[in-house]
Parts: sequence; structure tokens; C-alpha cells
Amino acid sequence: MEITCDDPSLCRSLPPNEYAKTMAVLAAASRRYSAGTMSKAAFSELEVATGFRYNPHGVSQSEALQLLANPIEVATYDWVHSVLQGGILVAEIEAILSATTMSREALQAFLADQQWQFPRCNAIKSRQLHRIFDPRRLIEEAPNKVRGSCAEFLSLYGMLRCFVALQLGGDTDFERHVASFNAVCCIVDCILDVKQCLVDVRVGADRLEAAVRRHLALHTGVYGDVCIRPKHHWMLDVPQQFRRDGAVLDAFVIERTHLRVKAVAEPIKNVRGFERSALASLLTTTLQSKELPSDGLLGRSAPLPGAALFVRVSDRLRVWGTEIAFQDVVIRNGSAAWVAACALDAGVLTLLVYPLHPTQAVSEHCDMCQLHSELVAWSAADVTLALAWRRRGDGSFMVVRK
Repeated sequence: MEITCDDPSLCRSLPPNEYAKTMAVLAAASRRYSAGTMSKAAFSELEVATGFRYNPHGVSQSEALQLLANPIEVATYDWVHSVLQGGILVAEIEAILSATTMSREALQAFLADQQWQFPRCNAIKSRQLHRIFDPRRLIEEAPNKVRGSCAEFLSLYGMLRCFVALQLGGDTDFERHVASFNAVCCIVDCILDVKQCLVDVRVGADRLEAAVRRHLALHTGVYGDVCIRPKHHWMLDVPQQFRRDGAVLDAFVIERTHLRVKAVAEPIKNVRGFERSALASLLTTTLQSKELPSDGLLGRSAPLPGAALFVRVSDRLRVWGTEIAFQDVVIRNGSAAWVAACALDAGVLTLLVYPLHPTQAVSEHCDMCQLHSELVAWSAADVTLALAWRRRGDGSFMVVRK
């Protein structure tokens, strides 16, 4: 297959005997590299071509493991690093900045605008997104390169989609560039919908497969294969992994777990029984750790004036692990609302909101809205947080839903 091929039905799983041959080739190349007869660049290119990073003591070289399972069938391409840091989203951002009239300076000013409001739970990090395009992050040898962390790019893509719509939405000269960029954003949308249990895993996997194929076709249609990376092709495997696992596995969860293991492993000085000591310490700290915070009102609460005694209100609540606060904007079934209070009504978490009625569509994911004066109640379990919003001088809101 060519790296630009977008047909996953042509992909074939590497059989165990071919996997063993691949590992043998990497082992021989590693010995040549150690002996100085192969360059580091050539060895690295071989690792990229095979899809495996060689480690003589790693599980990929374990003969015992290969007797228990086919490593190819249990291997997982991490969508986080395939899409975000150094992935297809970053490649698309760099391509559209290079090929269109958009400038890094204008994008940085857009993100740094103090009129933007963000959900209280992640406002501090969201206000730092403009630093991704700070001139001090530029590399002189690669002025179009965009550098940032996975978490930064995950927070950035929705705001950047809004900026692209405002800057290039009506420009027919860049219509195909915008379509390609929106297609890669759709890939992230599909993954997050499955991860957040908003859609069934199999339904989401089918949508993701179609989104990956569509993006690859649109991208090569406007840019050719200049910006194509192996990660574009690796994304063809991710939908099947969702079907196999019944969930979204990614580096965010694993790296958070690494921090817990690292905290107990680093102080151990006697390495004779390192594994036993580390596992025993990890088990102890896990059993002693506090339970995950439960859903409910946060902070001080009080009875709701004029309501029954069992209705209490607060300025914050937690539902499904997400914190929602007073003056946040929330989304329910595509409709936005401004939070006036958080309430617990007979054991049910409820938001008292003023609906925001759309008056003009800026893009598929961004609307101009007018605040409605009637206060209504929404179930907190049915809403998600808007990505960002800003209030204009006439009282209207620009709401970026996702």
C-alpha cells in the first residue's frame, strides 16, 4: 500500500512468523548500529518503517510473550500521539498556516483576547493557549513548525476551527484547505465522543473510520503527499482498535498512572528486590488513597428561596467527573445556555440556566446567540461544557460549542 492509500480493507495484520522476522531484522540492525556500521538516521528510519522502536530487553523481544499472544493483535497505536503532538492535526495546522493568508500573529492575538471566557474548571490553561504561537517558540530552521503538548493541542483545535471559519470561511480560494482542516477536527470530535461515552463504541468506530478516510482524501487532494506522515496511515488502525477493546485506550490514562508508579518507585534504593518492593508500595498507596470525588454540589450551599426545603443551590457542582460553575455556558442537544445557579433538587443535580438562542451561524460549531430572559431548569447529567464564549457590547454571545 502507498502511504496515501485511504482504504483500510487493504490492510493486513502481520502474521506471527513475519513479526518474528521483523524483530530479527531490527535486532541485526541494532547490532550494526552498535558496531558503527549503520548510521543512527538509517536505524531510526527502519524503526519508523516497521512501526516498532527496538529495545533488546523490551516485551517485543520476549519469546515467552510470543508463545502467549500474537504481539501484533494486542499492540495499540496511540491516537493521542498519532493525532496531536507531532500527529496529523499538527501537520494540518502547519500546512494551512503555510498555504493560506492566515498569520501566526493574528492567531495568537485571537487566542489571547481577554474577552474570551472559558469554563471555570480549565480557564487557567485555556488562557495560555496563545503561547503555542509565541515567536519565542519558533525554530529558525523551520519557521512553520508548531510546537506544543498533547493537552495543549487537544484544547486548541476547537478554537482554531473557529478562527479558520472567521478568517477563511467565505474565501473560495482556500475552500479546499478549510475542508481538509475541518476534516481532521472531525476526527478528534469522533474520538472524544467515544471517549466521553456520548456515542456507542462501534458506532463511533464506524464514524471515525469514515472521518479518517475522508480527511486523507481531502488532504492529499489539496496538499499532495508533501505533508503526509506515517501517522496518517496508522490512524486507519485506530477504529478497529476501538472495536477490539470496546473503549478508547490512550496515553492520557496511561501517563497519569505512570505518575503514581513513579512516586513509589523513585525512593526505592535497594534494587535487589525492586519489582517486589515497587509493587508492594504501589498496592499500599492505592488501597490508602481516597476514593474518586463523588458527584454533587461543591462548596457552600443554601436552600433555594421560594422553593421547597429539599432544594439547595450552590455556585458549583460535579457531575460525571466534570465541574460546572456559575456563569459557565453549557450545551444540551446542540443548544447553549448560561448557568445562573447549580441546584440539588430531591437528589437530582440540576442547573438553573438562561437559554441562549442562536441568531447567526458563524460555523458548524460556533453561533451568535441572544440571551433569553426566562430561567429554566436543565438536568446536569445531560449537558456538556461549551469550549469558549465571549459577550459582545450588544449583550449577544458568541459561543464555541466544541
